Amino acid sequence: MRLIGHLKESSHAAAFGDFLTLEGVENDVEREDDGTYSVWAHDEEAIEKAVRLLGEFQKDPAATKYQGLEAKVREKRDRDAPKEEPKKPATYYGSDTMDARRHGIGQLTLALIIFSGVVFALSKMGSDVQAIMFLFIKSFTVSANEYGWYPSEGLVEVRQGQIWRLVTPIFIHFGFIHILFNTMWLKQLGSAMEHIQGKLFYGSFIVITAAASNFGQYYFSAKMSPAFGGMSGVVFGLFGYVWMKTKFDFMSGYAIDSQSVKMMLVWFVICFSGFLPIANGAHTIGLLVGVVWGYASARGYFMKRK
Repeated sequence: MRLIGHLKESSHAAAFGDFLTLEGVENDVEREDDGTYSVWAHDEEAIEKAVRLLGEFQKDPAATKYQGLEAKVREKRDRDAPKEEPKKPATYYGSDTMDARRHGIGQLTLALIIFSGVVFALSKMGSDVQAIMFLFIKSFTVSANEYGWYPSEGLVEVRQGQIWRLVTPIFIHFGFIHILFNTMWLKQLGSAMEHIQGKLFYGSFIVITAAASNFGQYYFSAKMSPAFGGMSGVVFGLFGYVWMKTKFDFMSGYAIDSQSVKMMLVWFVICFSGFLPIANGAHTIGLLVGVVWGYASARGYFMKRK
């Protein structure tokens, strides 16, 4: 087996690996520590052919002949499999995994969890909103456990420069179960993204998803209520992203099992039953952002094309 070259994009690596297989060149594609993908040819006699095909691929990786080869590869492998042996489901064992227990909690993820815990303590488990009013998307009055605000004002503090309010509601939690559920999923999904794609991408994803889900929750609430909080919009965004990368980009390093997908989707639907005061707007916008972002990147819509 010999190394024939490297590719930068995971979608490129997966497509070229499939193309080589259909051309009769057995190969392996591996993710390197620097984020690139190395391509290895099994047969020494096929090295020259593989190198030539790689050169052609690099000139135009978006060419039609390299697209949608997954089904053809599966058919070829089914045909070539020994008839007397039962077929086993194909499984990809990458160097990365969604399971945060393998590579530990990320530093940025840990910081987000700690800050959420500090806010939780300052607010006395969410019961003292006055102490953390500067973190809500908009200030409101508190009188005899009743909240009051003026929807006609809109996000007046944000317009005046308090931009952080679009993001900081993610650190506000109401009750132990609320913060436990969110930080548990943040540790697992967030640490995976931080490990695989780095702190800059991860931090940008958190900020964008938080701002979108918080604004969506405020805008789509019946009375434009600012009295909401929680990391769940971000969590559903992370889930949507990891789900799409697992489904459509097997070389990405992400993996989430079908049981977890079903659990998250069932919980998403249950939240609309109204038995608890849940920020369904934030859940919906967060999930949409994650799914669209994950699908678009998995399909290569962010690739540089020549």
